Amino acid sequence: MAEIGKNVIENLTTAMYENAYTVYREYIQNSADSIDKAIAAGIVNEKDAIIDINIEYNKRRITINDNAMGIPSEMFVKKLTDIADSQKDRTKEKGFRGIGRLAGVGYCDTLIFKSSYKGENVESVIEWDGKKLRDVLADTTQHPSASDFVDDITYSYQNEANMDEHYFEVIMEGVIPESDDLLDKVAVIEYLESVAPIPFATFLIMTFYKSISYSLDESAYIDGATTWQIFVKIMLPLSKPIIASCSIVSFRAVWNELMFANVLLQSTDKKTVPVGLMNFQGMTTTNWTLVISSMVIASLPLIIAFLLLQKQFVRGLTAGSVKG
Repeated sequence: MAEIGKNVIENLTTAMYENAYTVYREYIQNSADSIDKAIAAGIVNEKDAIIDINIEYNKRRITINDNAMGIPSEMFVKKLTDIADSQKDRTKEKGFRGIGRLAGVGYCDTLIFKSSYKGENVESVIEWDGKKLRDVLADTTQHPSASDFVDDITYSYQNEANMDEHYFEVIMEGVIPESDDLLDKVAVIEYLESVAPIPFATFLIMTFYKSISYSLDESAYIDGATTWQIFVKIMLPLSKPIIASCSIVSFRAVWNELMFANVLLQSTDKKTVPVGLMNFQGMTTTNWTLVISSMVIASLPLIIAFLLLQKQFVRGLTAGSVKG
């Protein structure tokens, strides 16, 4: 019988993720899938669903939790120790390979997963020893099988919990010094904005509307205008700059999407232009003339969109950037 060695664990942890920020993407992606299931099952309302990220630089700790489905206690250990055995539907869900949960173990001393399933009075916990993982991988005299290796660096137990609670929590304890960038809140926000641009647009629009005086609505109501008339004749014309700005920002993010399109999409005819541009680069040689000309062509839609909306774009960003 073939035996899989410890190095496969290295390939799925410390060697797999060149960009440390991918840790956030992987765990948020899993939480988003769980929230979708929780909403469909009626466990949580869409407006109440939340993914919370807490970064504590002084304690060198990162916590990511959600209030979604959670994992039943009888399935918890198997689900969190099995590798590449995900039961997710790859045509509907964001994560489906069953390896993303290992993303954080290479960047911290201890990776902790906690979960409570609605109707159960227990909190299931499993800890991955990241420090021991790195020590064993570096020790050329140790050659455990992948399964024995996982068993050796994981430890599970249970705590009491409220039967009405339902959540999943990831805790990265002792983030290693080489991964200080994971504790940089500003850099993390910028990364999340780049892979999930819609919240940025929402923030921009919200700030813009907060800058509009309520006296406009009040004056219109006094003059007998209905809510629909106020929206169409007052608010919508005032919103043209911010709508143009958000359209360009969101279009740029979607048009330039590389990471999710490359990792999640299986069909080549649905992948984005940046993924296609990667195909022009060979392993040994690259036709830079073809690459650069393709990049110029790929940027034309963005340039055209900006030229058509540049006046509104500048007004919108200025109006939505500050309050007052």
